[in-house]
Amino acid sequence: MTGSGSAAVDFRVFTFRQNTIGAESKRDSSFAALRRDRPLAHRSAQRENRVRLRRDVERKSQRKEREGEETVEGREERERERNINKEKGARRNEEMRQRERERERESVTGTDRDWRERKKE
Repeated sequence: MTGSGSAAVDFRVFTFRQNTIGAESKRDSSFAALRRDRPLAHRSAQRENRVRLRRDVERKSQRKEREGEETVEGREERERERNINKEKGARRNEEMRQRERERERESVTGTDRDWRERKKE
């Protein structure tokens, strides 16, 4: 009796394994198909993005040319303004550093403006 019972259990285990193995292989093959297709889809999406970006850049440059903003004079004018602003910023930074140095010097020596004025007299 035990022999026939164990054979039945073995048969059930065997069929269960066969079914699950079949399901896994089906699932794997469908995933493999997706995996095969995905890089192509990804590449085509990248290509579309590149084309779109290139088109946008071209449109922008054409619009600037139409508006006359991207002319040589316009570019030189923007460059001049940028340089002027850089110089102003550098001057402002230098003044701030100078004030900071004075403040630090006063705090280190423990002096103040009154003392300097008295010293001058």
